[in-house]
Amino acid sequence: MTFPAGRFALLALAFIVAGCSGPGASGGGVLLAGSSWSLERIVYPTGEVARGSGETVAFGADGSLSIASCNTCQGRYRMRGATLSVEEGLGCTRMACPTDAVQLEQFFATDVSVRRDGSYLIVTPEVEAGAASGAPQLILLPTQAPTASN
Repeated sequence: MTFPAGRFALLALAFIVAGCSGPGASGGGVLLAGSSWSLERIVYPTGEVARGSGETVAFGADGSLSIASCNTCQGRYRMRGATLSVEEGLGCTRMACPTDAVQLEQFFATDVSVRRDGSYLIVTPEVEAGAASGAPQLILLPTQAPTASN
């Protein structure tokens, strides 16, 4: 999907806390377009912590999404407020991943809430109201800063 420069500038403000569609961030949210992140840890509702081992998530300035863990995935993302949605699903390799391997694509199978906490990016899958337990949190560190929009 291609965006006119003016709309892209608005959308570049829209990845985390926006009311717009497309890449970026608006409404004072976090700019993610053109950034990449490395998994630092996953914190589960039980308190269990799994450390990252090289898994990455990259948000293209054009709205593309790339995930590399045991599988490699490609797709497109859209922001609505603080909610990130993967459009039309992810195309992923289907490796025979070990049962204990982190498979980041599973966390993006549903809408996720995204926010910044200092240098960290916090990604939390949304759970249905009344769900028995909360959702795990992905804690990511930047490997490439967001690009400035025109």
